[in-house]
Formats: sequence, structure tokens, C-alpha cells
Amino acid sequence: KYTYIGASIASVASAVILISLGMPWIGKIAPYNKKLLLTKFLKLLFSSSAMGILLYFYRDQYSILLLLPIGSAIYVVLIFAVKVISIKDFTSAIKTVFGKKDVKNTSNNV
Repeated sequence: KYTYIGASIASVASAVILISLGMPWIGKIAPYNKKLLLTKFLKLLFSSSAMGILLYFYRDQYSILLLLPIGSAIYVVLIFAVKVISIKDFTSAIKTVFGKKDVKNTSNNV
């Protein structure tokens, strides 16, 4: 009865616990801006919540195959709208992931 709902709750709960327990240690290893981190988190939370609410209202009218790309598009638009990432950051990430790899031949043919 609670298969995917229980799995999603367990996944979110374990991530929250992991982050909560790890945050004090991160500052000891590498400095970071707590205010910036919290701001980015809240913006992402807003974007994902807005996407989830919109999709929740349309879940009975449309197929999941149509809602998945719509939800993805809504999320991407929202993270740009609330300035979580910039276009430059996005294109850089896309190039890093999908860009052409420079593979050099390291064998020594003598």
C-alpha cells in the first residue's frame, strides 16, 4: 500500500539526517557560506514545491508520460527565475557532462 510513498519518505528522511549530521563537520574541512547555502536551499525548495503543487492538480487530467517533461520544464524555468543558477552556469554544466572528451593516445609506439 505504501510502497513508493514509504520509499520516498525514507529517502528524504535519510538525506535530511545525513545532511544534519554532516554540516558541522564540513565547516571544519572547508569553509563555506552558510547564508548562501540556506538561500539556495530555500530557492530550490520553493521551485520543487511549486512544480509539485502544479503537477498534483493535473495528475488526474493528464498521463504521467506528459506530466514528466512538463514538470521538468517547470522546474528548470523556476530555478532560472529565482536565480538558483545562471544561464552561464547551466551551459557550462551541460558542456561538462555532454561535451566532447579530449582523448589522447598515450601508447608509445616505438
